[in-house]
Amino acid sequence: MRTALFLLLTCLVLLFPSMGRSQTPTVVQHVDINLAETNTQTPGNGPFYIIGRTVPLPNVTGAGNSIVVAVFSSSGSSTIPTVTDDKSNTYTRITHRWDSVNYVDMTVFAALNITGGARTITVNWPTGYNTNTTAVKATEFNNVTAVDVHTTAETDGTTITGGSVTPTVANDLLYMVGWQDASTSVFAPGSLFALVTQSNITWQFIPCSTQGVDGSFALYGQYGSTSAIAPEVRVSGTTNYNYLTTTLALKTGTQGTAPGPGIRVVGVQHVYPGPTGVPKSIATQFVTHGNLQVCLVSSGSTNSVSISSAGVNAANWTSRVTATTSNGGAFASQILDSVNTTPGTQTLNVTIGSTSESFMFMFLDIAGAAASPYDKSATTDNGMSGSTTSFTAGSITPGAANELLVNVTGIYAQTATTLQGGTGYNGLCSVETPVSGEMATLQDYSESDDNDAFGIIYATSAASHSFIYNIDEMDNYATGATYFCSATVAYKSTAGTTPTAPPTTPPTVPANVKATVASSSQINLAWTASTDSAGRVAGYTIYRNGAEVGTAVSTSYDDTGLSPDTTYTYTVSAYDASGNQSAQSTPVSATTPKASTRRRR
Repeated sequence: MRTALFLLLTCLVLLFPSMGRSQTPTVVQHVDINLAETNTQTPGNGPFYIIGRTVPLPNVTGAGNSIVVAVFSSSGSSTIPTVTDDKSNTYTRITHRWDSVNYVDMTVFAALNITGGARTITVNWPTGYNTNTTAVKATEFNNVTAVDVHTTAETDGTTITGGSVTPTVANDLLYMVGWQDASTSVFAPGSLFALVTQSNITWQFIPCSTQGVDGSFALYGQYGSTSAIAPEVRVSGTTNYNYLTTTLALKTGTQGTAPGPGIRVVGVQHVYPGPTGVPKSIATQFVTHGNLQVCLVSSGSTNSVSISSAGVNAANWTSRVTATTSNGGAFASQILDSVNTTPGTQTLNVTIGSTSESFMFMFLDIAGAAASPYDKSATTDNGMSGSTTSFTAGSITPGAANELLVNVTGIYAQTATTLQGGTGYNGLCSVETPVSGEMATLQDYSESDDNDAFGIIYATSAASHSFIYNIDEMDNYATGATYFCSATVAYKSTAGTTPTAPPTTPPTVPANVKATVASSSQINLAWTASTDSAGRVAGYTIYRNGAEVGTAVSTSYDDTGLSPDTTYTYTVSAYDASGNQSAQSTPVSATTPKASTRRRR
């Protein structure tokens, strides 16, 4: 019986060499910037066009992970943007679809096995493209290794399809993204999306990825088959419009860096409902994976915003703090939150007290928060700074180390670009790059995140922390002074752990690898244990003749089922709990003997 069980396990290891290490892909972080039409006018010069947009990330990226970036834009002609980040990772265009009727493009890129530490992704359009409507969705995954197959589609009706894909291997991660490709009234109740049950896959919306304001969504799931599948999502709450969609099948395997412990932002959703004249109530969706949700509001009036939630995952929203100013016109900054929530989809109504001014809000989906996460708040009312390059919006002293600090600041006639500070200080404003020559006369630099500053700080100590924003004087009516009001809240972590990025240094290379011949069909390997900077060596990968054949959690491995009278070469690498993989060891070789034969008498 033991022999049969051993042979069964051996066959499984040979057939599925990556057994022993998790291959489940996970969303590390997501940023969603909704479709914002930059239709402000340069005096006497027509619409404002852009050629670039930044996508700031709430966390530094993890080594070995993969990032998918979907870009939607509108102009009079088709073109393909480019995507870069501040760690010089390569973003390869996977799909591009141009709708010549509605003059919109959708392009999807992927960066695989990335260098970790990136904080900002940048999308650029060629000079002369003259886009004035853009949206971006950027998602970081771990345990994604390669692009398998992909497709694009145009579809309408209440069931949106992503085209058909046929994966070449089982357990691909399927990713589907889509946008409405016709203009809709963003001031009416928006599109509400629902998942569809399909065989061999459990779909999930990516956190902060569904937008009732601009009619967009992104979902994912691991597909346990190689049969053809046409992903679907249902839409309701608006007239049927045409959608541009893309579906990627991404190969999975143990690769990359899992999120570290402690409180962290999983998703960021920028929502710009529209300019002056928006209705008092905006309908949208908010997808959560964490246990704390925060809404940062910058309003063009001093009226407070309230949020009501409906659906299976309905939650209570509480206004924590509001700051106001009367300098440069009356406006306000406000922070609301929902605690101890069940992950899922909330249908939200965001209500503002007046239709006379525009407002901008940002949702944060946060994991690892304490059961009672609210610590304290701080405000700066009627703030003013004489600098046109940077200003201190506000400060707060958390009650303990390892808290998450969030800030929203309304600014008069300025655009915030980045947040000053080192590791853990992350500005969240998306900044647009205007076409050359329009900067000096521009009245409103960017409708998305214009006159606003958003930022987070992962506070590793209980000392005072300040939100110091860099600003760019783009507005022609800027006075040389920065008027602002700022609201800040400190939130507690669930376990008091430091919410820093997980280690990116791989374990040391396994040493002293020895190959011992056990029989004509078996070679036994042994080596000296590796070490890891965080003390988290999780296991070892064994390679035979350059191909992975198995894993081990100890410092030995028996390779069975070999052919007689054959030379085999082996190397071994180590991996840690964050998915960091060492280089392979120095090769060693061994030769199995000829099979023994018996003579008949």
